[in-house]
Amino acid sequence: MALLSRWRTASLTLLFVSLGAGVSAQTIGTNFTGVTFSLENSHGEFVAPPDTMGAVGPNHVVEMVNGAFMVYNKAGVQVSPFQSDIQFWNAAGISTAITNANISDPHIVYDPGSGRWFASQINVSSTGNQMLIARSNSSDPTAGFKAVSFTGNVGFADYPAISVDADAVYVSTNNFASDVGMFTGVSLFSMPKADLLLSTPSVANKTGFENLNVNTYGFTLQAALNRGGSIGHGSVVSIDGVSNAVLDRFNVNNPGGAGATLSGVTYVNVLPTPDPPQAGQPDGSFQIDSLDSRISGQVISQGGKLFLIHSLTVGGRSGLRWTVLNEGTNAVVSEGTISNPNFDYFQGSIDINSNNDVVIGFNRSSTSAGDFAGAFARVGKFNGTSIVFGTDITLQPGLDNYHLISGFGERWGDFSAVRLDPSDPTSFWAFQEFAGTNNNWSTQITQIKIDSQQGVPEPGAVTLLGAGLMAGVLFARKQRKQ
Repeated sequence: MALLSRWRTASLTLLFVSLGAGVSAQTIGTNFTGVTFSLENSHGEFVAPPDTMGAVGPNHVVEMVNGAFMVYNKAGVQVSPFQSDIQFWNAAGISTAITNANISDPHIVYDPGSGRWFASQINVSSTGNQMLIARSNSSDPTAGFKAVSFTGNVGFADYPAISVDADAVYVSTNNFASDVGMFTGVSLFSMPKADLLLSTPSVANKTGFENLNVNTYGFTLQAALNRGGSIGHGSVVSIDGVSNAVLDRFNVNNPGGAGATLSGVTYVNVLPTPDPPQAGQPDGSFQIDSLDSRISGQVISQGGKLFLIHSLTVGGRSGLRWTVLNEGTNAVVSEGTISNPNFDYFQGSIDINSNNDVVIGFNRSSTSAGDFAGAFARVGKFNGTSIVFGTDITLQPGLDNYHLISGFGERWGDFSAVRLDPSDPTSFWAFQEFAGTNNNWSTQITQIKIDSQQGVPEPGAVTLLGAGLMAGVLFARKQRKQ
């Protein structure tokens, strides 16, 4: 705890407002620096990038990154000892024979329907690598998890994404012939949620749709997170494998039992999303990896609509494209772009509450003095046909240029997350990376509170400062879209 006090920012509640007719007023609640490389380093972990990921439950906030699993209360106070991600899986029942191959790509979600947390990660053996799935013993993440594993792919299953609805837990992967091999396709696993909630979790009834053709099913499949009741299927969205102006949409039928099936694929015409360039920094370099146009953030199912966001090129800079689809007809309800000729926007994530308030979290940087890669958000309002967003909100400024390995595209990490608070539908929590000092990474966890009844005053913003102690030595290799 003494170490944490060196770099955690104080919990603040400051009013800021956003420009945009109909956009709800907001305040920043708890805002603190989460896991840093320095913290991991002090516990013998040397990992970069963090692959920032987190979730929020009734009473806790959980951050899960490469190298660490951390639990906080909603005031931002750590409530359990530091646990490496390997220690987390070993405690949940995964053998050291599996985790000794090293693990990567963490994901965690909270499911209000079951009152449980679900986590996933892969080990990185060259072929036949294992998919690790855990569920908490209760809604209290400090009360332990139980886990199960299965082979993710005969080659190498990469970039896993986990999601949950009333019926099932879904995991998708991009597949390669080996950890250094050629791209071979995509997979989707559907696991009855009831099986994972057994006293000993089971994947005996999982259905694996393995090595699907990317030209048919798209790249980087994302099953939708649905907090409501069963709709009889799981919804999946991906970027088309042939055209960057098409989204691929299909369903997983009978996901709550053995023998799930896939529907046919609907190809949805959208605005083009060419792969983004690398992000710029004040030292004039353009080296931060903004990933590509894949859907890297969670797809959200809310009120019969699907909400998603991903990166693209806009005017030679990296921007963000959000899209709303009708979940039943697959028609485009709305789409729009977050961009600015002076900035790069990247690593977006999205969520929405029952009042149709929308929050997007993202990173932003530029070549202007002081515009280091930091954590930002925008708040919007969905009116049924479009989303009106306010201006950029600074959650945590970047502190320095980021050059972990000179001369290479700097791996920034594969994910970020925005999560709706299950016990407070007016609160969203953003989990994002920012550039610290000495070429190292840090993460920021921010509560954004919505006042849906309050009018919008004159536009403005309050910048919240944080700090981090960072150092990094290990570059974690990740596959890129082929």
